[in-house]
Amino acid sequence: MKRTAEIDDGGRGGDVIYIDDHGPLRFCWEWEASALEIGVPTAEQWEEQTGRPLAGRLDMLRFIAERVIAKRGKRGSTFEVVEQPSAWLRIYV
Repeated sequence: MKRTAEIDDGGRGGDVIYIDDHGPLRFCWEWEASALEIGVPTAEQWEEQTGRPLAGRLDMLRFIAERVIAKRGKRGSTFEVVEQPSAWLRIYV
């Protein structure tokens, strides 16, 4: 499957656009302290809000994080998925 993930260069916040064979998904991002945070649906909301299977969620989020780190990060950048109370893909850059 061909896929891409692009982050805009909008300063303190903006959009990440993920595109695969099923079409695009748009997630908002913002800087928070020492991390870039991308808002994503929680595991419970994932299928309803994205139309994608929950089984592929972590793979997609890992792919997005790797692309964002390649563009905005530095050597040693890491990421985690924070689930509560809302879900974030938190990237330490």
